[in-house]
Amino acid sequence: MGIKKDMNPLTIIYRPGLSLLFLWQVVFGQDSLNVRWINSGLFSCSRRTYCAEIGSNKYEFTYLHGGILVLNVNNPASPQKVVEIGTPGDPPRWLIDGGTEIVDTLLYLTIHPYGLWIYNIADISNPIRIGECKTPHSCGVTVAGNYAYVADDDSGLIIIDISQPSSPQRVGKFYTYPGGCDVIVSDTIAYLAAGKVWVINIKDPYNPSLISVWAPHGNSETALQIDKEGDFLYVTEKGIFIQGFWIIDVSNPQNPISADSVIVSWASDIVASGQYAYGSTDNRMLVINITNPYDAYVEAILSIPRSGQGIFYYNDYVYLANSRSTLIIDVNDPKNPFIVGSYNHGAYTIDVAISNNYAYVSKGSELKVLDISNLNKLNLIGHCATPDVARGLAVLGNYVYIADSDSGLRIIDISNPYAPQQIGSYIAQNYFMVDVIVDCSFAYIAVGSHGLLILDVSDPRNPIFVNSYTPPGGYSNSIKVYKNGLFVYLLCDPGGLKIIDVSNPYAPYQIGTFYPEGGINGGIGIRGNFAFLAGVESVNGSFCSLDIDDPSSPMPLDFLLDYWVNHGDLKLLGNRHAIVGTPNGPIFVADVQDPFNLRWAGYYQWEHSGSAGPSYQIDLKDNYIFVATDCGLQIFEFTGEAGIKLTSSNHNTHKINLTIQPNPFTLTTKISWHIQNNIEEGIVEIYNSAGQSVRNYPLNSIKKNDSFVIWDGTDSENRTLPGGVYFFVFNLNNFKIAKKIVYLK
Repeated sequence: MGIKKDMNPLTIIYRPGLSLLFLWQVVFGQDSLNVRWINSGLFSCSRRTYCAEIGSNKYEFTYLHGGILVLNVNNPASPQKVVEIGTPGDPPRWLIDGGTEIVDTLLYLTIHPYGLWIYNIADISNPIRIGECKTPHSCGVTVAGNYAYVADDDSGLIIIDISQPSSPQRVGKFYTYPGGCDVIVSDTIAYLAAGKVWVINIKDPYNPSLISVWAPHGNSETALQIDKEGDFLYVTEKGIFIQGFWIIDVSNPQNPISADSVIVSWASDIVASGQYAYGSTDNRMLVINITNPYDAYVEAILSIPRSGQGIFYYNDYVYLANSRSTLIIDVNDPKNPFIVGSYNHGAYTIDVAISNNYAYVSKGSELKVLDISNLNKLNLIGHCATPDVARGLAVLGNYVYIADSDSGLRIIDISNPYAPQQIGSYIAQNYFMVDVIVDCSFAYIAVGSHGLLILDVSDPRNPIFVNSYTPPGGYSNSIKVYKNGLFVYLLCDPGGLKIIDVSNPYAPYQIGTFYPEGGINGGIGIRGNFAFLAGVESVNGSFCSLDIDDPSSPMPLDFLLDYWVNHGDLKLLGNRHAIVGTPNGPIFVADVQDPFNLRWAGYYQWEHSGSAGPSYQIDLKDNYIFVATDCGLQIFEFTGEAGIKLTSSNHNTHKINLTIQPNPFTLTTKISWHIQNNIEEGIVEIYNSAGQSVRNYPLNSIKKNDSFVIWDGTDSENRTLPGGVYFFVFNLNNFKIAKKIVYLK
C-alpha cells in the first residue's frame, strides 16, 4: 500500500532480468510482453474495398477494423460471406490505414503497425499466411512484378522484394514527410500520396529517386488516396482547408499539372475507369465525367446510407465501404447508378462470455455465437437479434442473459447454439441496463443511475422483480456488477465501489464502499479476502488491490499508476495474474499474487492507443483472452513469464507483532510492534481510506529501543485530519503488514 508504480508519462514495467522498461519505448517499438495475438473475428467499420476474380468466381475483400471480410459477389444482388481473415486490431486513423492487393492466388495485405502480410488464397475458404515483412506504419500497397510498393505513414515509400513470398525482404526506401498514405505504380514510376503527390523513379527498386512533386497548395496539401487512368492521376484531398478530388496530368512526369478538381465538403476515396471517376463522400457517391479531364463535372449523385469510405470499380460495378456495410452499385449506366446489393457488417462488439467451446458476443443489437474449438478458424454458427443495444451479458447453463439498454433484460435459450432464441424478458421503465451477472436463481443488473436491480430468474421465461437498490449519498452511475459469496460489488462512475449485502436478495443493503477521487470505470476480480480493481480514477493509480476481509471497510493495499488502464475490464487468471482489457491496450497483465506488491507482468500494445471510450470487456478460456473491441473480437494468449517462481513474498518472516491501543481513538493512539529479527531499515506509514499516505515514520528515525509511535490524528505537516478510517502499514522491503485504525472526532 502506498507504493505507486508510476507509469505515466514514463511507464515502468518490471521484466525478468531487467530493472525497468519505459512504456513510451514500448509503444513505438516492441508491442508486446508475454502476450501474443492469435486471431480475430466479428469485425466492424468498413474502410477499404477491393475486388478480384479467383478461378471462376468473383470476390470482394472489405478491409474492416480488425480484419478482412471476403464476400462472393457472383450475384451482386446477394453477396455471400466466404471467410474472415483476422488481423490485430489497432483502431485506424482517418482512411490511411491498410491496403489490399491480389495477384493470382496471393493476397498482399498491409496492416498499419505490423507491415506486409502475404496469404495463399488458392483455397479462398482457408487462407494461409505464408510470409510477412515488418514496416513501421504500412498503409496502401501496390504489387508490380517481383516487388510490393508500400506507402508507409512513417517512412514514405518502402519497396519489398516478393519474389519469394514466404520470405519477403525490404530492398529500397524513399523517405517523404509527411509519410505515405497510398501508392500506385505505372511502368517504372511510383505515384505516392503523402501529403503532396510524389513522383518517384523506381527503375532501380533498390535506389528509388525523386522525379517531381505536385503540391499546388504548399505545405497544406493533404493527399490521402490515389488512382491512375491513362495519363491522369485522381487524388483525394482530405484536409482542414482543402476537401475534394483533384485530377493531375502526369503525361510529363517531371512536370505534373493540375487539370481540374471537384470540391466537396467531405472527400474519402476515388477510383477512375474509362470516362468516369467515382468519388466516395459523406452520404453520397459522385459520378464524375472525365471524358475531358481538364473539364470534369459531376454527372450523377447517388445517396447512400452513412458516410462513404473506400471505393473500388470492377466490371461495371462499384464496391463502396460505408462504415457499417459494403454496397454494390450498378454503374452500367453511369448517369443512373443504383444500389443492387449490400452486406451489413454490424456494429462494434461490446461484451463477451465464454462457455465450453462457444463465445457469446454482444454486437450492436445482436447476440452472436462463435464456435471457438479451433481458434485459428473462428466459425459464426448462430445469432439472435435484440430490440436495443446488447451490452453486458452473462451465461449460465442453457441461457444467455443480456442487459439490453432501454429494452431491459433479455433471456436467450442457447441449448442449441446454432439457433439461439429469446424466451423471456423483463422491462423496467426508465431503467437503462448495462451489465448483468447471474447466480443461482437471481440476476443482478447494473442499471446506471438507479444502481442495482435484482430479478428472480428461476423461471427464465418469466423473470420476476425482487428488489432494487440505489446507493445513497449523491449521484452514482453503476456500470459493472460482480457477485462473490453473499455480496454484490457494484462499480460506479462516478460513485466508486459499492459493496452490497445480498444474503437476502429481497432486502439488499450497502455494507461498505471504496471511493477514490473519481469513480471506477473498469472491472473487478476477487480472490479470497482480496479484490482487484481496474479503471480506478485516482491520483494514486488506475489499478489497485483491496483487503475486503471486512467488507464494511475495504482497505486499499497497493496501486499501479498507469493512465493506459483508466478504462479496464478485469478477469483473474489462475492464482497469480489479473488480465485487464482497455481501449488503451488492449491487454495488460498484472501480477497480483502478492496484493501488497502489485506489478505489471505483460501487455499487448496497439499502435493507436489513447481512446477514451468504454472499457473493453473480456473473458478467459485457459490462457486465452477474448476481448470485445471496436476492432471485433480479438483473441490473445498469455504465454506466462519466463523464469518466474510462483511463490508469494508476503510471508511474515520477520515475525512482527503489531498492536494499536486504543482503537478507535479520539486524541492519541499508541502503535506498538515487536520485531524478532534485528531490522533497522523500513518505513511505517498511515493511509487514509482513499489510499493516500498522510504520515510516515522511517524506522531509522526511531530510537532503537523504541518499538512504538504515538499518533495524534495529524498528517506529516501536523495538520489535523478528519475523523474516519485510516490504515497503519508496516513496510519492510517486500513484506508488509497492515491494520485498520478508526479516528473519532
